[in-house]
Amino acid sequence: MENSLKDKVRCTIFTRGKSANGTSGFTLIELLVGVAIVGILSAIAVPSFQDYKASARDARRITTSRNVFTALEGFYIDNQEYPPNPTSGR
Repeated sequence: MENSLKDKVRCTIFTRGKSANGTSGFTLIELLVGVAIVGILSAIAVPSFQDYKASARDARRITTSRNVFTALEGFYIDNQEYPPNPTSGR
């Protein structure tokens, strides 16, 4: 009797999802649930990814401004004056 129950369960598991012509596949509900899960996960991931991009952009700006400051100080040490302002016309 135990073998009969195992055979029924095994048969049920392997024949799940088969259509009338013998092909197997996902049902429409299963596909919709999968698409919904992917949509929910992407809705959670995209905002945090945007935050990471913004913080990386800000860090790059800070680094660039420090490099400009260092270059200006190096010019001042060498020439005892800062470089002329290109927008002042002098």
